[in-house]
Amino acid sequence: MPTPIAPAKPTRDAALDVAKAVCIIFMVVGHSGCPEWLGAWIYMWHMPCFFFVSGYLLNERHVADVRLGVRRKLRGYYWPFVKWQLVFTALHNVFAACHLYDSRLSLVEMGVRMLRVFTMSTVGEQLLGGYWFLISLTWASVGSVVFLAAVRRLSPQNVRNFAVGGVILALAVATVVGFAPFKVPAQWGAQTGLAAAFYLGGYVLRSAGWTAAKTPMPAVVALMGVAVASTVWFRWSMQDAGLWAAAYFVVAMCGSVGIIGLSARIARSRAAGVLGHIGGRTLEVLTLHFLSFKLVSLAVVLAAGLPLASLSAFPTLADVPCWLWLAYSVVGVALPVCVRFGR
Repeated sequence: MPTPIAPAKPTRDAALDVAKAVCIIFMVVGHSGCPEWLGAWIYMWHMPCFFFVSGYLLNERHVADVRLGVRRKLRGYYWPFVKWQLVFTALHNVFAACHLYDSRLSLVEMGVRMLRVFTMSTVGEQLLGGYWFLISLTWASVGSVVFLAAVRRLSPQNVRNFAVGGVILALAVATVVGFAPFKVPAQWGAQTGLAAAFYLGGYVLRSAGWTAAKTPMPAVVALMGVAVASTVWFRWSMQDAGLWAAAYFVVAMCGSVGIIGLSARIARSRAAGVLGHIGGRTLEVLTLHFLSFKLVSLAVVLAAGLPLASLSAFPTLADVPCWLWLAYSVVGVALPVCVRFGR
């Protein structure tokens, strides 16, 4: 029996760049002190959508050549994590002197924190709080590449079926890992199990021939409706789904597919250029948005005559006007997208 041809990596889809932009914008909004109902809805889908898109874009060359695949994933996710964690850790006491942190690190504490960066066992720096995403994405992507490469050798014609099984296995791990009789390293815990499920979910849908353009608008509305309605009864996120990991997966997949389907429409509008630019700066926004928030906090502190020590409040100042989350959101996106990291 001839070996079936594996699905090729899809050509660059503008809808996916728009979807990444939408997700990163809403990530910043979720951290900005936005209304609780809005934050609850955002956390139902925004980070899962990133993992989904990453799995959807998985290059089949990285499955065929597992060494190449693992190297590319480590270079794309592990290296930026290590680099920027080391930079921010080295600057910790400078930030503390500027009142962005309320305490300094001793040389020993700084050294220990830097060593732990290499094992991805901690985010460490508060200003890089969003870097848990890179930890989970690193292990989810590496694990998925190794898993798919293994099943491809075992049964080339059934890779997609095995990938579905991988989703189920990842969800099972995410559900029960908290009840293990031994301590599971944080970087391989429930959060990473869910990340792997979403990553493989994106790969499965691409293998099945799904594209954003194939999602009709009524389906987009219905899928987003599931995510919206779910926030009325549940307030899940990737950090606290627990025993409800499978249910959260279904809701987050609905939200993710709905957002990507909506992005396919936006990609044909005048907003596509701006959003595409933002979608190409997701690492910059992830890295710098909390630091950018401090500029808004500084403006409020100076205008209100508050002590500079107030700047250490994280992620935003407490007891500020309810509309200020809009300013945090705009600055948290606008400033980082003006920066370009070397990749």
